[in-house]
Amino acid sequence: GDEAEFFAEADQESQDLAACGAVWWEKYGAAKVKARDLQALAREHDLLAHALEDKRPSARDATFGKLLSALHERRFDDLVVVTAPGRTGSRVYRLRPADPRPALEAKGSA
Repeated sequence: GDEAEFFAEADQESQDLAACGAVWWEKYGAAKVKARDLQALAREHDLLAHALEDKRPSARDATFGKLLSALHERRFDDLVVVTAPGRTGSRVYRLRPADPRPALEAKGSA
């Protein structure tokens, strides 16, 4: 029972993250974005509720920031999350197109 629940929650989180990546790309493309902008986007589209549920803004910001940091180099379909230091010391986040997967050579070709 616990194992099934764990995988169901993990699958829901993966779907949520992929949906967040899609709306992120649609709104910002490859531009650098601050965590607060992504947090607003997630709220606007009712995504990543588990990272936004704390009522205290400082705790909610910390949880959401940890989630974003953990996404560094994570791939969502054809996009990859990249994190970098911002000008004020806070982090910025952006999406970049993933490197194309190498095509497999057909058997028997030279």
